[in-house]
Amino acid sequence: MTTLLALDTATEACSVALLHDGKVLSHYEVIPRLHAQRLLPMIKDLL
Repeated sequence: MTTLLALDTATEACSVALLHDGKVLSHYEVIPRLHAQRLLPMIKDLL
């Protein structure tokens, strides 16, 4: 069983993706300057 968490905060968009048991879940938002506030809640939503 492989689990992989991917985070991207390099641009004005913020995205997270989770690969678990062959299934991919993801969340994407365009949120300039709010990455630090939204990143953990976005991860929590995927879990």
